[in-house]
Amino acid sequence: MNILKPNEVLKIIAKKSRNNIEPNLSQNILGILAEGHKKIGIYKQITVKDLTDQLFEEENFGFKYKGYSTEYNEKDLFVRTELYKLKNKDYIEFIKYKKNNYTIKLTDKGLNYCIALIKNFMLPIKVEVNDF
Repeated sequence: MNILKPNEVLKIIAKKSRNNIEPNLSQNILGILAEGHKKIGIYKQITVKDLTDQLFEEENFGFKYKGYSTEYNEKDLFVRTELYKLKNKDYIEFIKYKKNNYTIKLTDKGLNYCIALIKNFMLPIKVEVNDF
């Protein structure tokens, strides 16, 4: 098994974060972050590790193990890439709490995008989600 070095991981994240957002994975990420919120602007914060664990409890989201590293590390890379896509669109924000650690928090714009994704999934008429 070939283990990726940190610089290689950053290159992969930078390259893949330019791709389009995966609607199913993004909807679940934003849904977890919006879970239980009561007021606009007040959202829970969660670490990437906890988010990854919650996401892959029930569903695969098109993840394919490629053998670069351990399966968990590849899932973590898969989720982090999607998080950077969402961060680039200002749907989430990263809040640093230690030297190399941060938590993820939803923004109001991200909540609106999550609602649009859910409507798009539920309604037979497609809602245009690129406007958010």
